Amino acid sequence: MFTRPSKRLKGLFDILVEHTELSIRACDYILRELTGSSERHVIDALAAGVDALERHGDELTSRANSMLSKSTLPVTVYGDMHILIDLVDDVLDELYFIAQEVGRGKKAGLASLSVVWAIYQELASMVSIARLAVERLRETLKASLEDLEKARYLSFEIYSLEDRIDEFKNKVIEAVYSSRGSLDALALYHLVELAKAVDRVVDICKESSHVLLSVMTSITS
Repeated sequence: MFTRPSKRLKGLFDILVEHTELSIRACDYILRELTGSSERHVIDALAAGVDALERHGDELTSRANSMLSKSTLPVTVYGDMHILIDLVDDVLDELYFIAQEVGRGKKAGLASLSVVWAIYQELASMVSIARLAVERLRETLKASLEDLEKARYLSFEIYSLEDRIDEFKNKVIEAVYSSRGSLDALALYHLVELAKAVDRVVDICKESSHVLLSVMTSITS
């Protein structure tokens, strides 16, 4: 094993950092979707913004995989790096789904229901936590090549955020089911799926940080 990360590996990590920054921007679009206007042109513009970010993310993933294929990493580390690249891309894919689902719900007029609007505000709080998790993942990626202890500390913060998001998810789902008399099947499905999707974003960030630390421990040992 080598002790100093190669320039190629640093370049690969730079791509992953850039990818997480796209996910942070996607969270900002989703927060505006959940808390802002329900006018169709506004919804379409926000959804289009996330779509553009997701396409850019796919390009970065392709570049990262190409760079990885040219690396001289040990086989076991190579496999973990490939998993890490996919996980970072999965974060943005999940956010893309959330943005599209919020857009569909608003176009269907669900936000006009006071119960749905109130739950959207809870979902916005969940997205804010997810945004923090992505930020911590970005900082973990940045720190891992220079300060593994700092990277471990940041990873622990993501684990704490996962606990918080689980609490919010359960709160939202309980609110949805307690309001089932005011919601039709579409609204029930829509809100529960959104809560689960935002929760998955943080879960993926947690898994990403775990794989990242495994990679760096192998490389620097």
